[in-house]
Amino acid sequence: MALTEKQIQRIENRKKESRDKITSSALKLFEKQGIANTSVVDIVKASGVAHKTFFNHFKNKDELMIHLATEAATIGDVFFAEALAVSDEPRLQIEHALMGMAQAFVPVNQTYRELINYYFISGSHRDMRNQQRNHFQDNIRAILTTAKEDGKLVDDNNFETYMDVLVGVFISLIISWNIEDAFPIEARMEGALKLVNDSIFRAI
Repeated sequence: MALTEKQIQRIENRKKESRDKITSSALKLFEKQGIANTSVVDIVKASGVAHKTFFNHFKNKDELMIHLATEAATIGDVFFAEALAVSDEPRLQIEHALMGMAQAFVPVNQTYRELINYYFISGSHRDMRNQQRNHFQDNIRAILTTAKEDGKLVDDNNFETYMDVLVGVFISLIISWNIEDAFPIEARMEGALKLVNDSIFRAI
């Protein structure tokens, strides 16, 4: 007998509840005793789930760490969506999205910093990083395409260069934030965007 939609939803809710228990317990343990000193056994015990349940969600601790880091790394979608809602001006959309992302990194604690660093250096997840980078580029491209169609770029022939510069600025600042303690990412992003956007967009 096939499961009803209500039964399927109940199963999915239980899966999500288990995953949330695992991830929240892992983060608390990482903050309390460090990532290196936390084992899968510790996480299972703290979350109150069975070992089998943990491995139904994650193959190992490495995959759990990547999952947590990826959640932080994909925050850009939220700010790009907000940017499109708050303004029709491409320049202001770029500023809202990238400044929002930079501001989101300011209060990040050491645990997330380590997770994001692991995400960037892990050779086994290069395809995932490339996919997210391409997605980030697509968001930038969509805004610049609108600007080009509306005649708001300084030089239409430099479209690809403009996109590369914006993506490069963001990535370079994130890397600096990741390796340098107390890196002023918000102030640096604000300064970089003023310089870059003045070169890309016609005055409003």
